[in-house]
Amino acid sequence: MTKQAANDNCRVQLFSRSSSRQNPGVSAWTCYGCNDKAEKITSGWIDHSTNIRSELEGLVSTLKTYPNGTCITYHSSSDHIVKGLNKHMHTWSKNGWITSRNNEVANVDLWRKLACEHKRLRIKTVWVHHKAIDKILPVLKEELSLTFQAANDTA
Repeated sequence: MTKQAANDNCRVQLFSRSSSRQNPGVSAWTCYGCNDKAEKITSGWIDHSTNIRSELEGLVSTLKTYPNGTCITYHSSSDHIVKGLNKHMHTWSKNGWITSRNNEVANVDLWRKLACEHKRLRIKTVWVHHKAIDKILPVLKEELSLTFQAANDTA
C-alpha cells in the first residue's frame, strides 16, 4: 500500500483554529482531534506571536501527542500552512530551509519540528474555510474563545 493510499483511510481527523486580536500580539490556538473511539482538545496561547505562528505551535504540540505511525487528516483554514505542508516543506528542507526568494523560511523552528512529525506520522492536509470548521465544530470556536480570554486575563 502506498503512503497516499494509506492516508485516504485516516482514522484521526484533526482540526485547528488560531486567533490574535493584534498581529503580532497575544495569540491563542486550539486543536480538536477525533477518531471512532475518542475526542481530544488541546489549546494554548503565546504572549507575543502571529496568528500563523500560533497555529503552527498548536499543530506541533498536538501532533506530539499521537503515537508513531498514526494516520491523521489535518483540516486547516490557513492556506499558508496547507501549502507549506503539502507543497513547500519538502523543498524547503532539501534547500536548507531557504525559500525560492533566497530568504530563510519564516517560523523555521516550527517548520523543522513539523517536518519531524510529518516523518513520524502519516499526515494528509486539506484546506477548509474557517466558517465551515466553526459550523461543524462549534466546540472548537468556543474553546478558542475561552483560551484567548484566559491568555488576555494573564497578560
